[in-house]
Amino acid sequence: MKKLMKYGMFALLALLASTTFQSCNDDKDIVVITEELPLKLGHLYMVGDATPAGWNIDNPFEMTKDANDNFIFTYHGKLNVGELKFPIAKGDWGATFIYAPEANTEINANGVASSGFDVRKGGADNKWKITQAGYYNLTIDLRTRKISAAYEGEGPVEPIAAEWLSFIGDATPYGWDNNGLNTKLQAGTERFTKTSDNPLQFTYEGHLNVGEFKLVTNNSDLPAWSNLIQAPEPNCEVNHEGVAKNGMTVGGTDNKWKVTEAGTYKIVFDLTNHTIKVESFTADAAPTPAATPWDTETVYMIGSATPAGWVTDNGVEVTKTGDHLFSVEVKLSEGEMKFMLDKSGFSSDKPYFFAPEADTEINENGVANDALAYGTEASYGDKKWKVTKAGKYKLTLDLNNKKLKAEYLGA
Repeated sequence: MKKLMKYGMFALLALLASTTFQSCNDDKDIVVITEELPLKLGHLYMVGDATPAGWNIDNPFEMTKDANDNFIFTYHGKLNVGELKFPIAKGDWGATFIYAPEANTEINANGVASSGFDVRKGGADNKWKITQAGYYNLTIDLRTRKISAAYEGEGPVEPIAAEWLSFIGDATPYGWDNNGLNTKLQAGTERFTKTSDNPLQFTYEGHLNVGEFKLVTNNSDLPAWSNLIQAPEPNCEVNHEGVAKNGMTVGGTDNKWKVTEAGTYKIVFDLTNHTIKVESFTADAAPTPAATPWDTETVYMIGSATPAGWVTDNGVEVTKTGDHLFSVEVKLSEGEMKFMLDKSGFSSDKPYFFAPEADTEINENGVANDALAYGTEASYGDKKWKVTKAGKYKLTLDLNNKKLKAEYLGA
């Protein structure tokens, strides 16, 4: 019996030793430990349009692990206005993330609105929201499961390194055709003129439409749309007075510059100081108003009451005497009449100036209703004037006010 107990103790000790060694090996893995214990990770990343990496889960921005404390991860640098969250691995949106305790938990100059966080796979996609751009010290403490944020101000402007510069957007000659623009850029065309190395400046001279644009450099991943230079705020206006607010951000929130006046511009883009200067502007000429029938340069009269009869080629010319004014002195017989804009033949689609009602009378008392109407026989009906008193008349058409005046001059 003593031997049996002795051998049993040896077996139990061997089992405990095996379990102990297995726990030591498991400590090396990246795992999520229960709520009661600290979270132990080998790496921690951040993604979001507020971060330097944007929403690139394949290449998220890696936070710095504290050299003296494996449970502390930090980030010191620029954060844009936008959102962020913390994946524990690359390349998988379905993996475990560190989430904000509530959606749109704010981080700004006052720090973080709520210091706790959730560690989970799946569930509500609660992200932190940076509401004030600038330089921050972010600290993730996996031991206490707390996040802290210290705002350091807007910080110095960091020059944007670029070999060349261009733009894309409906304000530009290239529209939003990122594939087409990319082909031209790779061929060396459509790039702005480099006008200074220090500071690094590029100049565009050409036409801009009313619309939006963003800046493209050799670092931009067209046609995939990443790492474009964005405006400092949404709808940042550009016009003859210049730019509403200076500033440039690589990636991040999809803020665009908004051109509010179409015309020919000379613009200097300074990537060292993040400024845009409008050096010259010529507005587009005002568009010529579309011609209407009331802007016609010719008027003719036709009908059984006129010397032309119903022969369009013989239409009696009504002389232009002023701005949209036409007049004629003519002998009229009893009968019908209307006005043509040209001497082309008859058709149901031919345009005329008509009487306001069928058989609107013209006689020694003038015209019964002085309104002029425009249309075709098909659209308006063949409404003609009816001369009930033969004699000589002076007829005046006022096309601005759409009126007809008839003065009886005698037999």
